[in-house]
Amino acid sequence: MNMLKNKLSKHGLFIVKTIIIVVLLEITIFNVNTYRTIFGNWKYIKFSGNELEEVTEKTLDNKQYISINNLDVGVKSIYLKLDGLEENQVVDYDIYYSDQSTSNRYLASKSYFEEVEKTKYSVVSLSRKL
Repeated sequence: MNMLKNKLSKHGLFIVKTIIIVVLLEITIFNVNTYRTIFGNWKYIKFSGNELEEVTEKTLDNKQYISINNLDVGVKSIYLKLDGLEENQVVDYDIYYSDQSTSNRYLASKSYFEEVEKTKYSVVSLSRKL
């Protein structure tokens, strides 16, 4: 009986330690990108489709490229909101970005799901240097 209690105590202690380690990893390592946006005075800038029509380039393979030039603020994340999609439609997209401090950066391909909020965000690191 005493041996069973000892094994349960060791097993329980292992589970508690594992939970603590997982929580610490989640708070620190797995959320490191959000710490960049917490500190600082960031302002929200919104571009509508109408504003971007002038800078949208359409290619023969039905891809669209949007260029936003001369931003005078740093950019830490991009939120993409697509309108006019059919229900459960998935849109694959890439984000390329560059400025004086980050030339020719590329973010991996992503998929946009209207129902999944985190698919609409992309973390970038643009200074305000042009």
